[in-house]
Amino acid sequence: MRDFAGCSLTGYHGRQTLIGIARRLGLVEAADAASRVAGVSPACLAGILPASGEDDLASSRGLDNGTHNAGETPATRETPASQGAGIGAVAAADAALLEAVQLALDVDFRGVGGFPRIESPYAKTVSDTEVVDEFGVRRRWTGLYMDIVHSPLQGATLAELRAFRFPDPATADTAQIDAWALQAKKLREETDYIVVGEHPVYGVLELGCWMCGFDDFLGRLLAEPEFTDCFFEKFYEFQTGMIDVYYSRLGPYIDITTSGDDFGTQNGPFLSPGLFRDKIRPWYERRIALTRRHTRAYFSHHTCGSVLRLLPDLIGMGVDILNPVQPDAFEMDFAVLKERFGRDIVFWGGIDEKNILTRGRPADVTAAVRHARDTLGRDGGYILAPSHNIQPDVPPENVLAMYGVL
Repeated sequence: MRDFAGCSLTGYHGRQTLIGIARRLGLVEAADAASRVAGVSPACLAGILPASGEDDLASSRGLDNGTHNAGETPATRETPASQGAGIGAVAAADAALLEAVQLALDVDFRGVGGFPRIESPYAKTVSDTEVVDEFGVRRRWTGLYMDIVHSPLQGATLAELRAFRFPDPATADTAQIDAWALQAKKLREETDYIVVGEHPVYGVLELGCWMCGFDDFLGRLLAEPEFTDCFFEKFYEFQTGMIDVYYSRLGPYIDITTSGDDFGTQNGPFLSPGLFRDKIRPWYERRIALTRRHTRAYFSHHTCGSVLRLLPDLIGMGVDILNPVQPDAFEMDFAVLKERFGRDIVFWGGIDEKNILTRGRPADVTAAVRHARDTLGRDGGYILAPSHNIQPDVPPENVLAMYGVL
C-alpha cells in the first residue's frame, strides 16, 4: 500500500483537552468561546445522553464513535433551562474549536457521519449520568467514558436471543444521513481533505460482548456456538439494512470508511487466529463486500492491542488500513509490521499515547514521530496519529510536538 501519507487528529476525550490544545496553539478566541458554553450534563457533553431530557437516546446518537470522528457532536436541539446553554450551543462552539485546531495542526482528514438516529424499544435516559442504548445496553458516566453496567442478553437462552428485537434499519433518520452526505459532498468537491465516512454500525464481536458480557459471550463462542452464530446472523441482518441506507447516500463522496472492533489485548488477540478465522472473519468479509457495493472508499479498521497474528486475516477479509497501531502491545514492532505487511495495508496511528504522549517530553515525542515515519512510513503507506484518542493527561505541548515534525 503506497497511497496514503498524512496526519489525522484521530480523537480526543473531554472538552478541556481540546480547549487546552487550542490555547497552546494561540487560538484564544475559539477556546474562550468554547469555555463560555457550559451547563450541560457531563454525559451530554460526551455525546451520549439526549440534552432534551426525553427518553430518546436514539435521537442523540452520533458523537465520537471511538475511532476517528471526535469532533462530531450530537444532534442540535434546544434544551431546558436546567441544561444551561444547551447541547446546540456546545455543538457549535466545539465544532468551530475542533476545526480551528485541525487547521492549525495542518490535519489532512475530515470526518463525516456516524451512527444515525434510529427508533428502538429499549433506548431511554435513566438520569443525567445513565442511559440505555438502542440495543438495550445500560451505560453509566464514570468521568471520561460511559461504562457498561448491564448487558441485556447476559445468561440468555437461545430462545430468548431469538425473541430479542434488534432495531429496524428502516427507521433510521434518512434526513440526518442526507445532511451528512451533503457535508461529505461539499468537502469532496471544495477541499483537498481526505473525507472519512464514519461507520454506521458496531462490530460483531464488540456488540456481542457488550450485550452478553465479555466473559459470557467469549465463552459461548466455544461452548455454545449455536448461540453466537444466531447472534451474528441477527446482527448481520441489521447491518445489511443500515449499510444500504447509509452508504447509498454517503458512498460516492468519501475516501475512507471505517469500522471498529477490538480484537487485541495488550498481550495478544482475544481469540486464536483459528477461532477468529472461523467465527469473526466471515461476517466482516460480508460487511466489507456489501459496503463496497456503494463506495470505492478504502476500508479502515480500528482494533486496539496486539493483532499481528490476525493481520493476514484482516487483510484477507478486505481491510486496507489498520488503526491505531499501539507500539507498546506485544509483537507490534514497527519494523516487523512494515516488512511483513507494508505492501498490503496502510498503518494509521503509532504514536504511543499511553507512555510517550502522556509522560514524555516534547523531544521524546519528536523522536517517536521520526521513528514511526522512518519505519511505518517508509515508501508511504502511513498516516500519523496517536495510538489512541488524546486523553486529558496529555500535555498540549506534546500534541504540538507530534504534529510539528512531518
